[in-house]
Amino acid sequence: MDQEFRDLIDSLGNMICDRVHEFPVSEIRIAANEDLCTAIVTAYVTHSLSDQDYTAVMARLISAREFYLDELSIGFAISLLDHEDSGGVAEAAGSREFAYSGC
Repeated sequence: MDQEFRDLIDSLGNMICDRVHEFPVSEIRIAANEDLCTAIVTAYVTHSLSDQDYTAVMARLISAREFYLDELSIGFAISLLDHEDSGGVAEAAGSREFAYSGC
């Protein structure tokens, strides 16, 4: 993976962690594909969110998009953290997955 693309993904991950730190988000995972210039950002929460908190977290995720509009096509999701979550899905699809914890 090109270092410039890796730096771009790290920048996105760190920015999103900063934006959602006041919510019960325990981890951010980004599945990124350099060839397609795509990133799927998933915020993993520790418990179900109220409608208001869900909307607030999603708004903060989406607001990061404007900084990367020229470089990436980005999708966003919020999911409950599953400690038995099987990894490796991103690699099978030709992407790499990056995780940012302690948000």
